[in-house]
Amino acid sequence: MYHKNVFLFLLFFILSLRSFSAVFVVTSKADSGPGTLREALTKAAANGIATKDFINFNLPDLSEGGRTIVLTSQLPDVSSNLEIDGTTQAGANFGVSHAKVAIFCQIPKYYAFDGLKIFDKHDVIILGLYIKMLTVITTTEVMFWTGIAIEGGKNIQIGSAGKGNVINGFTLQLRTNIFVNAIDSTENLTIKDNIFGFDADGKTISNYKGGEVALYDVIGQIEIGGLPEEGNLFGASLGVAQYQLSKYSPPAYIFIRNNRVGIDYYNQSSVSLSTAISIQASVNGSDGNTITDIEDNIISTETYTGISASGSNKKLTILRNYIGVDKTKTRPLNTNIGIQLYGIFLFDYTGDVQIGSDNTADANVIAYCRPFYLIETSKVLYRWHLSNV
Repeated sequence: MYHKNVFLFLLFFILSLRSFSAVFVVTSKADSGPGTLREALTKAAANGIATKDFINFNLPDLSEGGRTIVLTSQLPDVSSNLEIDGTTQAGANFGVSHAKVAIFCQIPKYYAFDGLKIFDKHDVIILGLYIKMLTVITTTEVMFWTGIAIEGGKNIQIGSAGKGNVINGFTLQLRTNIFVNAIDSTENLTIKDNIFGFDADGKTISNYKGGEVALYDVIGQIEIGGLPEEGNLFGASLGVAQYQLSKYSPPAYIFIRNNRVGIDYYNQSSVSLSTAISIQASVNGSDGNTITDIEDNIISTETYTGISASGSNKKLTILRNYIGVDKTKTRPLNTNIGIQLYGIFLFDYTGDVQIGSDNTADANVIAYCRPFYLIETSKVLYRWHLSNV
């Protein structure tokens, strides 16, 4: 009996050691070895997930090169209950961003690669990183590269006000649930104050000109932007597709607020391959469970539409957006004036749609394009919905 009690005490003691929060500090910019990000991710995973762990940075060389990690192979997966914060690093921000640590990826062509992988994990926060693909490809080559890949999981946060990330050069800058089974989804996702599809200067596009943010099958609270200081910059497109969910799936509440889509940081140039904001669903026979609010965004109409929606969702509300024009109402946000472009395009959308409200302050300002196009969509309420300048 005595030996059994001693064994149980030792087991409890060992498990308790694994439950304490730990801070792993990256001190080397090397791809692998002591003090590297690769080692920190490995140690965080080994520490367990009972309490929150942190990966901070203390690279000794404060130049941009000294704070740049160059990867030649895939990092270990990000573990649950982990915060990776590049803003803990001393030194200046990269460009116009808030990132202070760069992770540049030099990967052979035709290798599938994710800058960071968050697969079936919960309570993960990624802050202050500049993640970029360096491998040069031609315009005809297609690679499957993702800046941050999320599959399943819950409570994932990418950026926050003053601590956003930069992700550029990938096929998809950020994605969720492209390869998961139909029963899987990502619950509660926050995306704030990031730059997607541009370098840290806010204007340079990589030679791979795709690079949208593609969110598939999300449920719970989905916050993309928020307050003005929490808005993201999307160089290419923001797409939300609820393809695998059914009317029996948990609801999704998607808030897309105070973002800039399809234009550069300085509101000077539009991105030629941007399809702006797209909301899609495929629920047979009934309305879906997704409620989407698109409010206070600045959106280019460079390629066809500013906001498009199709399929079976519960409700879509569109308020106070500037589409095709900046907030001064004088600068066009597309170079294809005269081509058939649409500010808001609804196709076979079965849910309720509200565009504007009885309050004139909620009007959407749409310019230098056709303001509205509707096909096989009937549940539309619009009030003070268009101010076409």
